[in-house]
Order: sequence, then structure tokens, then C-alpha cells
Amino acid sequence: MNVLNHNEFQLSLPAGWEDNSHVIARGPPQPDFVASLVMVTEPLPPGDTLEQVAGRHVKALEAIPAFNLIKQEPKKLGAHQGVFREYTFEGPNTAKLTQLQFSIAVGRKVCTLTYSDTQERMPKTRQLGLDLIASLKLQLTAGEGFDRKEKLMELSPTQQPAQSSPESAARETISMPRGPVKG
Repeated sequence: MNVLNHNEFQLSLPAGWEDNSHVIARGPPQPDFVASLVMVTEPLPPGDTLEQVAGRHVKALEAIPAFNLIKQEPKKLGAHQGVFREYTFEGPNTAKLTQLQFSIAVGRKVCTLTYSDTQERMPKTRQLGLDLIASLKLQLTAGEGFDRKEKLMELSPTQQPAQSSPESAARETISMPRGPVKG
């Protein structure tokens, strides 16, 4: 059975259902647009690579009015290697927006973080967006699309497996370094 967890809340989901929740953090109030960071997870289809999923993301984004892809490239942010893209588009109320988007593969899932702000403010808030994305910490539980051995190999190649009890092996926190990121 799948479970949807959000902070202190938990819902049991029936067979065939999956957690498709979005995590949204909002910045300080602004008169025109409030900066945000959105995190979305989705399944990594069997046989697909992160690059293939990222390519499909761009195809979907091309339907947005005035979409302009500035760049898409492999990049390391914090402790994660993934696909980074930056693009502009016309948002709600004709606001001109810029988004910094970073996708990583975690086992059989893709996690995408998107930092959004106005094109006008982005030069001032870009570093904040990159730092927010780079500060990602993963709390992984066996059965969430990966097992403990896979997790250690993919997410922390320099970390040595520690002697642990079955209880501590079931839930493990992998901390990511904090600090400025150059982008």
C-alpha cells in the first residue's frame, strides 16, 4: 500500500494510487509576484534516463506563452548531479517570469525543484534560488523506489555503510552541504 506523508500527516492510499503532492515554499510578499520554490516528484519510467525525462519537460513547457529556453545542461548543485534549466515565460497577469529548474534521479523517481521570480528581480534573487535548490536534503525510506544499498551508492558515493540496526536502516537522512552555490 502506498502512503502519502506530509509533515505530521499521513494518508494510506489504495492500490494503484501514488503520492503526487507538490511542496511549495513562498517568499516574502511582493506587490506583483511572490517568489516561490516548488518541489515535485514523479516516477522514472523503466528504461528512461533523467535526460529523457528532462527533454519531455521542455516539450511540455514549450506550450507556455512566450516560453524561451535560456539553457539546459548537466550540472551539480549541492551534492546532487542533475539536469539544470533556466527559462523565461509570460505568467499570470502578464508577469514576465524566470524559472531556475533542477531535476535529479533518485532510484526510480525524479525530483524537480523550480525556483520562480520575476525577470526584473531574478538578477537579485538568483543566488538565493540556487542556494535553496542546493540545500536539498533527502530523507529516504526503503521501499520508496530504492533500497538502502542503491541509496548509498547513488546519493553518497563517499559515505561508507555504517553498522546499523534494522530500525535505523529503514529510515536514513542524507544531509547536503549548505552555502553559496555558483551558477
